[in-house]
Amino acid sequence: MMKPTHEHKYAFILPEDEPYSASKGGAIATFTQAIVKELASLGSLALIVTPRLDETPYDAGDLHELKLVGGPRSRVRWLMIRALGRVFPGRFGRRERYVREVVEYAGELSEHTTIVVANDPALAASIREACANPIVIWLHNYLRGAQAEELGALPSATRVVTVSESVRTWTQEQCHVAAELITVIYNGVDHVSFRPPLQRHDSERLRVAFCGRIDPNKGQLLGAQAVRAAQEGGATGIELTVIGGLRAFDSSEEAAAAYYAELCRTVEACNGTMLGRIPATSMAAALREFDVALILPLVPEPFGLTAVEALASGCAVIAIPTGGVAEVVGDAALAVRPELHSIADALTSLATSRGLLAELQSRALVQSRIFSWRRAAIALESLTSAPSPEAE
Repeated sequence: MMKPTHEHKYAFILPEDEPYSASKGGAIATFTQAIVKELASLGSLALIVTPRLDETPYDAGDLHELKLVGGPRSRVRWLMIRALGRVFPGRFGRRERYVREVVEYAGELSEHTTIVVANDPALAASIREACANPIVIWLHNYLRGAQAEELGALPSATRVVTVSESVRTWTQEQCHVAAELITVIYNGVDHVSFRPPLQRHDSERLRVAFCGRIDPNKGQLLGAQAVRAAQEGGATGIELTVIGGLRAFDSSEEAAAAYYAELCRTVEACNGTMLGRIPATSMAAALREFDVALILPLVPEPFGLTAVEALASGCAVIAIPTGGVAEVVGDAALAVRPELHSIADALTSLATSRGLLAELQSRALVQSRIFSWRRAAIALESLTSAPSPEAE
């Protein structure tokens, strides 16, 4: 376990269900390793507090694994914790164990270490009760319900960062956080890894990718139906590949399984491929194989990391510009309505006009340059070196 030192300027706390790895981590783990790497290049060392791992972690930053949450442990210990959780759910439940262990570790940090918490105002409040460290709560989502109330109740010394103007506006209006307490810091993209292919293929096929976790709100089924409609309308050269695993947050297990089954049937009907989940470290190479990326959120998206990765890979992007996705794609994407024929028409136009395809691919690269992990790290450094709002 990593002992904190006075050299650590930041401590990033990963969510209880998100280990710091490319194989099992999600968007927040990806964000953390990217910004920690850039902070190190600026001379600022960071700790990452992660659920216990059973896979190879990212190599950026110094790692502290939680003992009681995540990864492998002896069967005897696992049975003991499980039994205690049933008898005392308010103390030994997964969430309670996570908060208690994170708070205990936070108490060991140097008072000058800034603690960065993702999407979890209740955890930030518990840490605040235990120590006087500077705290940044980094919002990658729109907070609702109890979480929104908890965020609004945090002291003004807690700095709030949002990943887009869309999330900033929501946070100000729905969580009642004053505008002067919120800073927008866009996510970045690794332009070394995510880059266009050296040479485009010259066949008549239009290779289309839909990347990201499979969820009814992400629009994969609508995209597959649109590909099928475009093929039936004569654009037979369109080839769809869906990359991602099933992980639906707002649907029941049964509804998510039914959605996935229907998606598989529709992709098969249009002669597409369900590639499944691939490690985050493999995504850049995978995207270079495609001409077009579909970004079709059916509910507002906080940012759209898959969108900026597609732009940087030189994919022409077809997008439903809602929430943070509108900020990410700007005028570089072919904007569509959340409606089958609108998406099918956009696909057909790219399949039949190589000139339009090349123009959108060029625009994508220009747009992607707005987003930089180095720029995000510098923005964080600037924010945490300024006097806190409470001090002012």
